[in-house]
Amino acid sequence: MTTDMTMVGSHKTYAYNATAKQTQKTDQNADAFFNRFIRETEAKKHYENNQTAPLPRQTKHSAPRGDVLTLHGECEEGERRVTAWADNITGTSMSVYTPKGYDPKNPVYKVKVWDKSGNITEHIVDISKVNPRDCSTIEMYAYSAYLSSTGQCPDALTKFMMAQAHDGQNSYDALFEKKDWLSVIRSLMNTQYRAGNLDGYLGYKIFYEALERAEREHRST
Repeated sequence: MTTDMTMVGSHKTYAYNATAKQTQKTDQNADAFFNRFIRETEAKKHYENNQTAPLPRQTKHSAPRGDVLTLHGECEEGERRVTAWADNITGTSMSVYTPKGYDPKNPVYKVKVWDKSGNITEHIVDISKVNPRDCSTIEMYAYSAYLSSTGQCPDALTKFMMAQAHDGQNSYDALFEKKDWLSVIRSLMNTQYRAGNLDGYLGYKIFYEALERAEREHRST
């Protein structure tokens, strides 16, 4: 089964890609990093081209501290699941889909959000209208999924989930609150630079620049 899933635990983010696992090795220079970036882009495109199997209606996964997560991911007719996420702190679950009639030239995603009681809300996210300086976690999750699935920034989802954990969002209600995500990402980028982590710095920089482009496009419309 080819499943792209992100699980967030207390102070840790776990990423799983069934087709192309990202390397755990830290590259020591910029050339090595960008070579890895190219490899990940190609692997991500291969994954997207071969993703056909929907998630089960409900899939349970063991969380790091012994809790049981319910990862919702049911696809309706004509939909294709892009990614799914479960949080063992808030008990929430989110899944992103391309809806029936999806047009890659005018990307619009559907996001379903479940609270810890299983109540569901649906959100339509027009990717072209997402402003990273003023958007919710739901909108940023959809936009990051778009960047990852199109190969523009293959690890955008992982970077965003790390940023969300860094920002300390730990409630269901916080998913709907708007914030300046560019500032959050820039803070993380600078932290990696000060720590001398070139790999981490360049990774966040690529993500940051992708979000800057989105902000410029948003201002021009």
